[in-house]
Amino acid sequence: AAERFRIAPRCRGRVGLRGLGRRLPGGQMLLNLTFGIDLIAAVREFTLTDGDFAATDLAMELLYLAEANAAVTRELRGLNMRLEGARIAAVEEAMTDPLTGLRNRRAADLFLERMCSAAAPFGLLHLDLDYFKAVNDTLGHAAGDFVLEAVGRVLRDQVRAEDCAARVGGDEFIVVLPGRTDPQMLQAIANRIIRRLSEPMEFEGSPCQVSASVGIVRSNDFAAPDAAQVLAAADRALYAAKHAGRSQAILLGCNAG
Repeated sequence: AAERFRIAPRCRGRVGLRGLGRRLPGGQMLLNLTFGIDLIAAVREFTLTDGDFAATDLAMELLYLAEANAAVTRELRGLNMRLEGARIAAVEEAMTDPLTGLRNRRAADLFLERMCSAAAPFGLLHLDLDYFKAVNDTLGHAAGDFVLEAVGRVLRDQVRAEDCAARVGGDEFIVVLPGRTDPQMLQAIANRIIRRLSEPMEFEGSPCQVSASVGIVRSNDFAAPDAAQVLAAADRALYAAKHAGRSQAILLGCNAG
């Protein structure tokens, strides 16, 4: 009966052989050798061609199958990457305000809920544009969109990558600032945003002047803050800023909730 065997290379990583052997009279042996699972490595290492194999050898068919399998695997990998890219893009689009490029209300709510659930310290600015209605009424909605786009650029310029700046209403915005609870720092950020938004703008040659009122709250002014509680307090702070003369920021004091 034929005996199965495998010839292992002395150097690790080199091509091995496997096959069948049959003992013959006179101490001789008839061998039928194949590269087995090392076929692809052997073809690559020794630059073998179809002529190096017997006509009855299925080596080339196996190589074609291996290449076809590799091609299918590459295509599937590429398809998966494209699908994942499309999924990420869809999620991003669902969380983005298309006009300003900021986060939308849904994204802001999720971000704020995560901050509250983690009991992480943060500051929150609630902005409402002053005189925006006058721009819409006198220059039209195209001018209003122009102003909102400018607000988006200002807020993106004023926040860090880890912050969340979002448009949550027609001309309302919130900015969540993880780790920033110092009153003077929050006041300075709000004042800087107000100054930037108050700079003169022109739409098709016509001036469109706006500003902003800002309500400020801090997570550490709540015993156990939740998103709804924080937003309600920020809304009260914004209301106070509006009634104090607009174009200013007011920080709601301790025990905001």
